[in-house]
Amino acid sequence: MSSELKDTVKDHHNNGVEGGGGGSNPSECDPCIEERKSRGRVLWGRTEKKLRDKSGLTRNGLYYVGGLLLLLFTLLIVIVTLVANWPTTPHHRRFPVCKSDSCLRASSQIQLYLNQSASQCRDVWNWACGSWMSHRTIPDGYSKWNQRQELRQQEATRIRDLITTLPLPLHTNTVKWKLKHFYESCVEIDNVNTDEARPLTSIISEL
Repeated sequence: MSSELKDTVKDHHNNGVEGGGGGSNPSECDPCIEERKSRGRVLWGRTEKKLRDKSGLTRNGLYYVGGLLLLLFTLLIVIVTLVANWPTTPHHRRFPVCKSDSCLRASSQIQLYLNQSASQCRDVWNWACGSWMSHRTIPDGYSKWNQRQELRQQEATRIRDLITTLPLPLHTNTVKWKLKHFYESCVEIDNVNTDEARPLTSIISEL
């Protein structure tokens, strides 16, 4: 082997080592890679040419149409998803509006207590209950007053009016007669103070 041939083989071997192991990892200059890229370009160019010939569009127009078709396909997927997840029962049937007398009274009270000047996001309590105290006064003997105490007082007043307006029972062994006389005996403070312990003493003596 001549010296020139040895130098050529040696240079080729050195280039192969520097290029990553003698060609085991093909570089971008590999003719196989270049051939695949050129085939892809040719195939896309032919397809693009066919589409342009059939549609009569330019290259930019073809891109616009492709983008529009992709957008329409995405919109179709969104519509199908919404239709599939749409509730079968209408909202007004799932959550019916209460139209009874109690609901109407409660809603009118809520509307009365609202403070429309307050912010719903920054001060929810003031917006929902800010006007309640402006329509109420604290009764004598109370240091504070709230809606629970007011409802309790209203219920006590309603029960008192119901008992006091009962017609006088004719029979002493009925529940109405016992209820009416028991209540009257409790509210008649003057008679309670006068009798003192005599009613209790008579009951104990009968035992």
